Amino acid sequence: MKPGYAADHGGLVQDPVAVPAAVHQQSAGHLHMPNLLIDTRNGAATPDSSASSQVPVEIQEALLPKVVVGQYQHPFSTWRRRYMVALVAVITAFLCADQNLLAPNLSAAAAYFGLNDQQKDTYLGGYLMAAFFLVGAPAALVCGWLADKHNRIRLLVAIIVIGETPCLCTYWVTTLWQFFLVRMLTGIAVGGCFPLVFSLLGDLFPVSQRSAMSALVQIAVGAGIGGGQMLAGIAGPATNWKVPFVVMAAPTLVLALVLFVTAKEPPRGAFEEALTGRLVAGEAYSETMSISKLKRLLRIPSNWIIILQGLPGCLPWGVMQTYINDYLHLNKGFSVELATVVILLFGIGCGVGVIAGGAAGQLLYNW
Repeated sequence: MKPGYAADHGGLVQDPVAVPAAVHQQSAGHLHMPNLLIDTRNGAATPDSSASSQVPVEIQEALLPKVVVGQYQHPFSTWRRRYMVALVAVITAFLCADQNLLAPNLSAAAAYFGLNDQQKDTYLGGYLMAAFFLVGAPAALVCGWLADKHNRIRLLVAIIVIGETPCLCTYWVTTLWQFFLVRMLTGIAVGGCFPLVFSLLGDLFPVSQRSAMSALVQIAVGAGIGGGQMLAGIAGPATNWKVPFVVMAAPTLVLALVLFVTAKEPPRGAFEEALTGRLVAGEAYSETMSISKLKRLLRIPSNWIIILQGLPGCLPWGVMQTYINDYLHLNKGFSVELATVVILLFGIGCGVGVIAGGAAGQLLYNW
């Protein structure tokens, strides 16, 4: 008679109750259980001649109770997380508004510094913008690395103060080198904010909602650039070309204080399914970026495609943002305000594309 079976009218049937109930220990990857046989003719259970038998691992897993990992509850309520995203998006809009404040008043700034048309295009349109991103790009890399090691809310507040204080001081510059210096430092805030913002988004919302949240931030970026240019195009001719820098920087510094007081650092990896067990057990996610991980990322062909297309793809848009406003004003007879509206239309189209792309990307990911 086979172990784990019962006799039934001269035959053998598997007893569904006796075997699991008889499990008494587990060792060396097998369960040891007495071979109980139930005689269905008289209801008596008798042990088999062998003391125990070893059951394959597959049967063990079927017999043992399933271990269910508890559901991790994010410490922030849904409304608190939405508030943080909304606040960060508004701050991002103000930071990006600084990027193109000079474009509508390029000629006015050139006249203030005593530059001719060629010097205007070379120094203000070329070198100055290059210096802005020459500092902003390394700032993004450094902030991305620090985001794994330090409180991201405090880091974001710090780079806002570092970048927006010089932007505020633009009002008091009197020489071209001073203007170069404050614009370079402002690039720290614009470049450094993005890795921190997107890192926070990943810990505030699950994968099924991240594309939508990312699209919201991208819309804020476009709105900030367009709104900043619109403000500069209106306020600059009415006052002087330095005023828009103050109007953008002062509220951003206030919002940084609001962020510092009202926002808290979310748990790292809070919505990563692979970390649920660790988070439920009270463990913290402490992985950081390393050179070896960076090398693995760069071995992925699609990452190289994204990086390489981004470099040439930004050139025409950068030229358009920097020069077309001044070109329409000086060469085509547009007023500064009307030329700024033309640029704003480009920004609106960009926003529509971001909304459509974000929605389509999220739907495809969830599908």
